[in-house]
Amino acid sequence: MDIPEDLKNIESFDVRHAPIIGAFCDKINLSSTVDKALDSQMEVSPGKIVKGLLLNTLAGRDPLYRVEEYFSHQDTELIVGKGMKASDFSDDNIGRVLDRIYSYGTQKLFCELSLEAVKKFNIDTTQIHQDTTSVSVWGNYLNKDGPFEINYGHSKDSRPDLKQFVMSLLCTEKDIPIETRIYSGNKGDKTISKGILKRISSYMAKYGIDSEGYIYTGDCSMVTGDNLVFMGSLDSPEVKFISRMPATFGEVGTLVREAISKNMWNGIGMLSEENKGSSAYYKSYEKEVSIEGKTYRAVVIHSDFYEQRRKKKIDRETKKDLEKAKKIKRELTDTKYFCKKDAEVAAEKVHHPKYHKLKTSIEEKKIYKRGRPKNSKKEVAAVRYILKCNIIVDDKLIEDLKEEAGCFVLISNVSASQRTAGDILKIYKEQHGIEKNFGFLKDPLI
Repeated sequence: MDIPEDLKNIESFDVRHAPIIGAFCDKINLSSTVDKALDSQMEVSPGKIVKGLLLNTLAGRDPLYRVEEYFSHQDTELIVGKGMKASDFSDDNIGRVLDRIYSYGTQKLFCELSLEAVKKFNIDTTQIHQDTTSVSVWGNYLNKDGPFEINYGHSKDSRPDLKQFVMSLLCTEKDIPIETRIYSGNKGDKTISKGILKRISSYMAKYGIDSEGYIYTGDCSMVTGDNLVFMGSLDSPEVKFISRMPATFGEVGTLVREAISKNMWNGIGMLSEENKGSSAYYKSYEKEVSIEGKTYRAVVIHSDFYEQRRKKKIDRETKKDLEKAKKIKRELTDTKYFCKKDAEVAAEKVHHPKYHKLKTSIEEKKIYKRGRPKNSKKEVAAVRYILKCNIIVDDKLIEDLKEEAGCFVLISNVSASQRTAGDILKIYKEQHGIEKNFGFLKDPLI
């Protein structure tokens, strides 16, 4: 069958999800925002280059020198914009755009784009979540005059042998990032949190939200004496916050023990609507606490699922602890001492395991001379001293730990009239969603 002349020049492309992503980019004015920010004299639009790079990344990501090849198999005008062709995505053009973005400031540009997205999609910014992760890299990295240093630090990837940098994300509800920053590899979470708290009010003001209009949620690294004073108390909150109180605060143990002893829990119920049969049931006990002379709201949360996991862990630890106690007992009882004082010193220096105690007593052991007894008595050649040990289980400690299992403490300066204990817990639980974003950004393919 002969093909008509007007159909011979028709091309087909498998664009898949690209037009949808392109439409989202257009809705938040990505290309025009980038063009305005970079103010470039390039013949090709830097904004459309950035749009093309996003499309390529979400389609599998090619090395920069192969992006042009990727678009040679696409309807470039359809998915990127009118007038754009594959040759516009040469590595020279991409390199120039990336250099200009670096000079302008990646964080500044991201902020401007996220602001556009928040406005266009009417994104709720009343709940703000922050977290950090470390990104491990290979290589020497000489760190010459950069905005941050790639060096050794606390590795969240469990790779202390590799250098790293630290990534921070600030997300709204539903885990939508509105700010990202890169820090030196040895920068600690407490230092990063302190810096974010100092600028969070002015940053959120760009979104038209004052300090009364949002709640800042972070992990326990943000809870330090200085940060609590800065964020303000229940009576005068400067930055409304929710976080988990670290165990380093003595109030944590006191609050948990008080909640258990009083047994005056308020039921919260299940937070998950899905898989209710395997969802945790929560209950709360709350009290005001004073830290650095300021008053805060402490909410003790009990989770039945968390309790079960903790109890199993305690059981495993107890078994290991018993084996450790038996080993110490063998070492002590196998040793003979020449004088009683040495035996007493050894008994005092016994390092007791966590869940078991070793009760020691000193026993005198006589060594007799060889030969027949004189006057029906054997003659003593020497006296040695040995330790007798009994292993005693610390039942009260284990019982207390099992009772406290499943409890953790949240701290906030948001009053009960504004948010219930259930609201506080729900907002805090959404903190884990940032991990999904980290998982995407740290994907080797990305």
